[in-house]
Amino acid sequence: MITVALLSFLNSWNDVFWPIVVIRTWKMMTLPQMITLFQLGGLAGGQVAVQLASTTIMVLPLLVAYLFLQRYFVEGIATTGLKG
Repeated sequence: MITVALLSFLNSWNDVFWPIVVIRTWKMMTLPQMITLFQLGGLAGGQVAVQLASTTIMVLPLLVAYLFLQRYFVEGIATTGLKG
């Protein structure tokens, strides 16, 4: 259950296309959407340092969640092929 929850959270966290279509105000943009705009040069003019810093900030919550739930995540993946 924890593995499914973690993968579902990761999928929704990394979703970029739907927010780009729907959200048009700066205050409501998601972090992956902002990073996509950084890469396209719309906000920071394609500055690599800004892209790397924003990507690091985006990865930190996922890394912390994985570190706390690593035991359950590995156990869930290891027991998927076992019967009984």
